[in-house]
Amino acid sequence: MRASWRGEGLRLAISRRAVTSRQFAGLCGIRPETLSRALNGRSTSAETTRRIITTLTRLPELTGADLIASAK
Repeated sequence: MRASWRGEGLRLAISRRAVTSRQFAGLCGIRPETLSRALNGRSTSAETTRRIITTLTRLPELTGADLIASAK
């Protein structure tokens, strides 16, 4: 089963974890090109979807001052 992404929503979720797309892909264990496809609204495999969701839930979401402070 494949899943399609809303690229802007995924991009926002990643940015709120104060990591780059390349860093996030590495944490997911997927290639940056694979993450790029998801960020551009293309579908991903069930395994890739699982990896992205698992990584999003494991990384803390920064808000407010924490997010600003991490943007060094």
